[in-house]
Amino acid sequence: MCGIWAVFGVQVDPGKHHQTVVKITHRGPDAWRTECDNRLKLRNEFGFEYESKCDVECILHLYEKNGADGTAKFLDGVFAFCLVDTLNRRVILARDPFGVRPLFRITGPEGVLAVCSEAKGLIALMKGQEEWRMDPVLPGYFEEYELNSEGGAALIRKEQFYVIGDKPQYSLAVSEEG
Repeated sequence: MCGIWAVFGVQVDPGKHHQTVVKITHRGPDAWRTECDNRLKLRNEFGFEYESKCDVECILHLYEKNGADGTAKFLDGVFAFCLVDTLNRRVILARDPFGVRPLFRITGPEGVLAVCSEAKGLIALMKGQEEWRMDPVLPGYFEEYELNSEGGAALIRKEQFYVIGDKPQYSLAVSEEG
């Protein structure tokens, strides 16, 4: 199991942050929870050269080639991820179309953004913060945030990349003819 935990735009409080991150240490230290069933197809379709056998590497290649809006829509599988693009000062959150993999976020004034694969990993951050709000990232959506010079995050877009019942953007394993 993998765990996601990231905080932006918040003053560091080692005691409080430790209380939150320890709640999900059983999940491991990753920044995504992903099973990309079509990673080999993506390699062939887009000409990606993978450096590992990790199924999440295709996310990095898709983002580099297609940007935020062309990443999640090409993934066939169950996933939730938090991708931090330090060069372009962006944070991308995405969740699979059926919501199999959970992903929660806190947003608040002055650029507060906290992300976790389990709500319990964020609850301690909420204490005393009436203006902050915790919500799940919606299934089938991606969110793109811009990071400011102080490390705060501002939502610049939230888009649905898949509607259940629509034909997916990725190549199907089985043709429509059967």
